[in-house]
Amino acid sequence: MRKAVSAQSRGGHRVTREEWAEIRGSLAELGQLRLDAIGTREVEAFKARRKQDGVGNKTINEELAILRKILGYAEELGELKTPPPKIR
Repeated sequence: MRKAVSAQSRGGHRVTREEWAEIRGSLAELGQLRLDAIGTREVEAFKARRKQDGVGNKTINEELAILRKILGYAEELGELKTPPPKIR
């Protein structure tokens, strides 16, 4: 039986532990970079790799939304020297 993770929701439904682990794992490659080192080139490469892995557009967009929130929060805290990249 798959347990739902209550702290995170995705698209109006609870995220299972397996889904949350997949999201964390996919963002981990960007997690190796300093936040101020994540630019448009890195985001586009991330999107291309996820598409190559066969991941659907909806999932990629949800992962990008998480990244957008992280970078926005870092900017709010003054951790970024330049504005975060536009993530589409």
